[in-house]
Amino acid sequence: MTDERDPGVADLSARRERLKNGPTPLFVIEGTRAPCHPHRFALDEAEKTVTCKRCEREFTAFDALEYIARDWSRYGANLEALKQSVERLRAEEKDLKRHVQNLRAQVKRREGSR
Repeated sequence: MTDERDPGVADLSARRERLKNGPTPLFVIEGTRAPCHPHRFALDEAEKTVTCKRCEREFTAFDALEYIARDWSRYGANLEALKQSVERLRAEEKDLKRHVQNLRAQVKRREGSR
């Protein structure tokens, strides 16, 4: 028996096979794929295990530490950028307050000259 397919119909068998294996992983740790990002680690002190609360994947303590360290350095860079933004916005606020004060003084002068 030959496998005759209608050329106008898409073959979705490969996609169905991929979907059986679960969602597409978004993050890679040491060559293995993890199905969620960011991970929410839960530590079991009695069992000495590290598990992601979201995907329930177990990690070695080293992998979890490396993941946290990588994120920590990114958070540090983001914090510095946020501090610079705050400084810039405070300076802008100061200039705007001075501008408002000047405009109020101009309005009072014009109202007094009538």
